[in-house]
Amino acid sequence: MKPLNILSRSKGYRNLAGCLLYPRTYQTDAVVGHGDSATNPSHFIALNLNGQVLVIEIPGGNPAKAQVYIGPRLFGAGEDLAPVTLSFEEDCNGDGKPDLNIHIAGSDKIICYPNNGKTFTTTQQQP
Repeated sequence: MKPLNILSRSKGYRNLAGCLLYPRTYQTDAVVGHGDSATNPSHFIALNLNGQVLVIEIPGGNPAKAQVYIGPRLFGAGEDLAPVTLSFEEDCNGDGKPDLNIHIAGSDKIICYPNNGKTFTTTQQQP
């Protein structure tokens, strides 16, 4: 008789395994010109919160000025576990300012929030 492994069949275990294998939170620091500097960069946190992409910016490391950017809602099986990362190297609108680029695992699209010098603005999707 085979032993019954209840944990491996439970939803809770699958969610725990999914969180360990596919982290849904990403953090990075960057200088983007929002009251920050090389010594006090802005801190960014990207979340996949049950399929809703959120990005939190803490400009210059000052939490009193934190902003939340609401990204796309992800649809489909397992999309609530898709890792989300950020980059600032690609200037999607050609103005020379570092733009907020959102990358979602499993997609070749980049979701770009252009930098207006004070905040990130409307979304543009790169081909």
